[in-house]
Amino acid sequence: MTCDNETIHQINRHLFSMLGSAELVYKWWESPNKYWEGNTPASVFETGEEGVQEVYNYVMWHSYGAGG
Repeated sequence: MTCDNETIHQINRHLFSMLGSAELVYKWWESPNKYWEGNTPASVFETGEEGVQEVYNYVMWHSYGAGG
């Protein structure tokens, strides 16, 4: 998966649906996450195609109710 504006937009749409505000979406990107051993989703996303795919899969998994 490549990092493009459509990928970011899709992730943010799902995050907004779950979190309810643009402010919380921003905070999510910049907050340490246990899933990535305390790294932020933004830092994982910026590592390249593998990081983009990881963040995308994580958000989609939680968005569709599989994440509990």
